[in-house]
Amino acid sequence: MTDLEPKVDVALPPRRLSEEFSHPSTRRLSNEFTTAAADAGHDDDDVAILAAARFASSAGTSSVGSSPQKADVDHHGSPTATAAGSSGSGRDRVRSKSFLHRHVRGGRNRNRRTSVSDMRNKLADPGGPAGSGGRRESMTVRFFGMFAGGNGRSRSRSNSGLLGSGILSSVSSFGSIQKEPYTVLQKLVVEMRESLSHFDDDDDDNGSSSSSSISDGEGKAIVLDDAELESWAILIYESMSAPSRTFHGVSHCYDISHDADPIQKVSAFFHDVIYYSIDGGLSPAQEEVLHGLVQENPDDKAVSLCEGTFDDPTRLVIDIFGFKPGQTLNPFSGLNEFLSAALAVRCLKDALSLTHLAKIAACIEATIPFRAPDEDGTTCSDHLFERLKEANATYKMGMSHQELVEATQRAADLANRDVANFAVCDRAAFLSNTWNLLPESNISLRHTQSFRISDFTLALKKMSGFFTFLKPENIYTSFENKPTAKELSDMTERARANIQVSNIYMHCKLLSISVLYALAELTGGDAPIALFLGDLPTSKSISPAIEDYIALLPPSKGVQLDMRVFKLLRDGRDGESQFDIKNSPLAAYLYALMGDKDMEEALKLAVYPMTPDDATKLLDAIPRQAVVKIALSCAKICLTRAKKLEEVAAKYKP
Repeated sequence: MTDLEPKVDVALPPRRLSEEFSHPSTRRLSNEFTTAAADAGHDDDDVAILAAARFASSAGTSSVGSSPQKADVDHHGSPTATAAGSSGSGRDRVRSKSFLHRHVRGGRNRNRRTSVSDMRNKLADPGGPAGSGGRRESMTVRFFGMFAGGNGRSRSRSNSGLLGSGILSSVSSFGSIQKEPYTVLQKLVVEMRESLSHFDDDDDDNGSSSSSSISDGEGKAIVLDDAELESWAILIYESMSAPSRTFHGVSHCYDISHDADPIQKVSAFFHDVIYYSIDGGLSPAQEEVLHGLVQENPDDKAVSLCEGTFDDPTRLVIDIFGFKPGQTLNPFSGLNEFLSAALAVRCLKDALSLTHLAKIAACIEATIPFRAPDEDGTTCSDHLFERLKEANATYKMGMSHQELVEATQRAADLANRDVANFAVCDRAAFLSNTWNLLPESNISLRHTQSFRISDFTLALKKMSGFFTFLKPENIYTSFENKPTAKELSDMTERARANIQVSNIYMHCKLLSISVLYALAELTGGDAPIALFLGDLPTSKSISPAIEDYIALLPPSKGVQLDMRVFKLLRDGRDGESQFDIKNSPLAAYLYALMGDKDMEEALKLAVYPMTPDDATKLLDAIPRQAVVKIALSCAKICLTRAKKLEEVAAKYKP
């Protein structure tokens, strides 16, 4: 746990609560909360705080419910609302009771992934009475767990350390959630219909069509059928809602298609439909659409294009990707994108012209990431343009030179949208997205409660290697000065800075987990990570955790490190993760103690897999005080190995 910020005790004196939360509506709500909370055994302090927060969220349009900046905090740290609201209508009273029955008594609707640990550390003294190591999970903590916005399992404290501001901001965040007009599935139908109905707008300078039909390329309008649109949307939805998708889900399609043109939108919806290795091959629905296109070698699982005759739309996709029948497809460069493009074209071939299908295929081809230019400087966009030009002649599509240029620029733009996360200014958000990619390529991490220390070590080692060798110059692309050289340079430099920080961050995480790996090997072997670090906190359970016993101090004097990385480790990534807490107390502790140089030296000994001899070599490269502290801290959680962990600590005691 960090000692850099003030602790806040939830057990505020009843006198202050009664004085500071004394609004009539608060007292009324307090009575309602008392009734609902009686059988749960919660105390008066909890009830008063909950009532105050409920009143703050419904006090009126000018109150803190809509603007947390309007909440004042007095010198005692208590919240006071700047605007007085009405005492609430009868409807509001009913809603209050409904809220209580749902969330206080039964708790059935509580999101299991809410950030209880955030609230726990804002509100509770983790140590409890001296020597007890205990924590009471008060109703206050449960309340804040429900309203924390589900932004991860961070165990770091609030920057403000103020109870009142925590209540008001949490309630405000909850109140700001807007109800969507459509379900995710129906939104796909609606946006696809809207986009498809305006395809010809991109080829028409007037672009004023608002009909719900499109042209088949021969001037004949085709009416979009609800059943067909629904079937396409279901195929996309089911494919991208698989348990393996922790980043490349439907929301990713919406992220990259925001404010995009119609062709880009439809391309975005289909571009990640297939993730062959991550999803474990093709689903039955995908196989039905792609029947006869590819085959898998039963021995090495390599996927290759089938030999044979294909229809024009399928041959068009093959040509735009530059593939040949019988060719083995690279799982890391083109397999997924090709199959996704082929699926899109086969779905849409009866509704669209070859010209439109070619533009969609080009957009999806461009999303093959991280391709370096040829030795002569020819880029992937240059190659795509040439293949489009050849396909235009082969299939007699009649696209002009300018139309081919615009199709390639459109594709380059979608490709840049797809990797836009690399250039975000918020590094915590960038790391959150990166973290969500880990379970996609590491199946073991999908088992959030049972993955082993070695599993996490391997996942971090692979991701760290990826960042080490990734060249920022190969992330973004341009064609015919779109985006401009200046825009491309700006994106590349932002990506470079993010990669630099992320690389150090990954090394810190890798070293910390490798130290645990070493301790595990010396005390009985590999084990679930929870055995040494504690359980991930949930809205219903808070158990002992490693940071309860390791105080995070400022960086040691004379230690050179990247404060950007240290703050990310200490304060946490931006979003939640199913398998890891947002902040990294153990990594931050080691980084503050060792700095960049010593960390990199020790990391050379962080091998995988690890033997007991390897483990000893790694621990010898870590400051002795750190080995002692970490071993003894783990001993308080891992009781079955406490004796052996204490023996390790004794060996390294200065």
